[in-house]
Amino acid sequence: MTRLASIPVSLALFACGGGGDLLVGEPQEPDSGAAPDAVDLDSTSGDVPEAIAEVEIPPDPLPDPSPGCIHDGDCDDADECTTDLCDVATGSCLYSGITCDDGDPCTVDGCDPASGCTFSSLRAWYPDGDGDGYGRHAEPVCSLTRPDGHADNDGDCCDSDPDINPDHSAYHSAPYLCDPSPSAPPSYDYNCDGTAEIHWTDMGSCHLDSMGYRCSTDNGWINTTEVPDCGIGGMWLDDCDTGIGFCSMTSYLIFVQECR
Repeated sequence: MTRLASIPVSLALFACGGGGDLLVGEPQEPDSGAAPDAVDLDSTSGDVPEAIAEVEIPPDPLPDPSPGCIHDGDCDDADECTTDLCDVATGSCLYSGITCDDGDPCTVDGCDPASGCTFSSLRAWYPDGDGDGYGRHAEPVCSLTRPDGHADNDGDCCDSDPDINPDHSAYHSAPYLCDPSPSAPPSYDYNCDGTAEIHWTDMGSCHLDSMGYRCSTDNGWINTTEVPDCGIGGMWLDDCDTGIGFCSMTSYLIFVQECR
């Protein structure tokens, strides 16, 4: 921008006593016969022409532009949730948000500017078809609160029967069939611990005490060398009695082995 300054320049005209005109800029010899009239330059009443001279003044210099960035390190915004890049061609910093995704549907993915990606676990809820409080082993639903028809565990081994779950304590002489398909055979695992627990495991016997007078009874399976398996029947010693010099069975029961 060109600025113009107005500078007043006083041009004084001198009248010569000889009647000749004195032109500014032309050297003249004074008339020796008369002294020239002096012009008071400080007077404001005389005829003093003014000329305005225009002088061009250069503008104030602008500050040097910032050099910008030359590598990515120049663009560090101290935010761990952004990617900081330098566009060397323009010297400009470019910032874009990072993506925090651990691929786990049961986490809440977030970002802390001070530390970076954060992953908070959600609770897993499993389908509970029979409403017994135990879900089946299946793909969970992840949520802060329990969805309808779901449980917070996958401990149910038969989700169509509310009596079959880890809380089941009773023993049974017959198996259950949860799924009629051939791939799911009958099972005695009523408490869903992965095994069929046998109820009665003792072997029965009658025996005399050390004095040979008192007969003792150990209730248990008799007429077999092995404990019957689930659903298998056998003789169960109920009582023994003392004879002359011996102790023998007086009663027995027919038991069917129970499991859970």
